[in-house]
Amino acid sequence: LVDKVLRQIKTESGGNPHAKQHGADPDGDGSGPALGLMQTKRSTFDAYKLPGHGDLWNGFDDLLAGLNYAKHRYGDSLSALGNGHGYANGG
Repeated sequence: LVDKVLRQIKTESGGNPHAKQHGADPDGDGSGPALGLMQTKRSTFDAYKLPGHGDLWNGFDDLLAGLNYAKHRYGDSLSALGNGHGYANGG
């Protein structure tokens, strides 16, 4: 599992906890850019952050929220991680 998570981080942010997707609203849906280590949208991070871990720019906090999101979205096996694409649709 650790290798899968590390591959996902490399795909999402290249390991940069301060990574920011280019543009103010790249998806054109008002959700803003993807941010941080796991490249979550601010609203996704806020919905899946764990108590006491609310700093999106802290790699550990963002990792916890990103994994919590992936678990809820794709299941406990986290099989969607580490396959060389972003979360949503392989984009």
